[in-house]
Amino acid sequence: MSTHGDNSSTEVVRTSSVFNLISASLAFFLWGGWAWFANAEAAAKIGASPLTFALTQGICSFTITLCMVRSTTRLFYLLAGNPLVLLLPAIITVTMTGCFLTAVHALVGTPNIAKTVAPALIVAFCFNVFTTFKISRAA
Repeated sequence: MSTHGDNSSTEVVRTSSVFNLISASLAFFLWGGWAWFANAEAAAKIGASPLTFALTQGICSFTITLCMVRSTTRLFYLLAGNPLVLLLPAIITVTMTGCFLTAVHALVGTPNIAKTVAPALIVAFCFNVFTTFKISRAA
């Protein structure tokens, strides 16, 4: 929702619940699968199951995907007027996401944290920049 009281400019980034759930489910499988692959060899060396790291990343990716557009949209309107408004929502969202993912993976003992989260964060950053660009064009 816009802080200016005009909801029409946020319609571009609104999606159906079905679309959001499909996107989040795809994120779960894509990034969970990546975490499995990124940690399988290291997990075997320490006697751990890569399933733990895959589920951790998958669950986090699912949740983050559901929240990302809303967060980016809200930050876009909070930062309106800032010359970096197209980049700051992405930077803030991805920084918070990255810190959260790193902490969760550290808690579960993921061996290759950077290798596990970096691809998802790069894609998230690009997605967030694209989202803020769409919002700015609609505003």
